[in-house]
Amino acid sequence: MFNGAQRDLEYDIPFGLINSIEKKGDLTCRVSLLTGRTLDLGGSHDTGEKHAGVLVFEHGADAPRYIPWSGVGTITFRE
Repeated sequence: MFNGAQRDLEYDIPFGLINSIEKKGDLTCRVSLLTGRTLDLGGSHDTGEKHAGVLVFEHGADAPRYIPWSGVGTITFRE
């Protein structure tokens, strides 16, 4: 689940519904859903100042790869 807030709404979005996550700043992300809808989210542990980074689980790799949040631009999900 990807967590974020927009105005007074809290979102918990299953990763299976997400096409991409684009870092817009240290505290916000643009989440593009498979439906074509986009949400600019912030204010949670997945989008806020305490977000340390992401783990990338690649097919065939022995272990996940850690990418610090400062090194993230856009994450695009594929099958």
